[in-house]
Amino acid sequence: MTGPMRGARARVACLGLLALLGAARTATLRVAFLKTLSDPQFLSDARRAKLDIDPVSGEEVERLVGELFRMPQPVLAKLKELLR
Repeated sequence: MTGPMRGARARVACLGLLALLGAARTATLRVAFLKTLSDPQFLSDARRAKLDIDPVSGEEVERLVGELFRMPQPVLAKLKELLR
């Protein structure tokens, strides 16, 4: 799988992992992740590699995924099929 769907699958997998870690560790990882995404050296390397960096908070990702799983069952089944 390539492109945006690959990224979506990775984000959903990360959310599952974070649920196992507990609130304190999840908060620590979220802060560290956002700090990395604002680090000047990281951003310089990303520009050199022609990567777009557009961070989304963990809370926002969690909210969006929650909305996804409240979709009607036929739509959710199709989404799961696409993410395989």
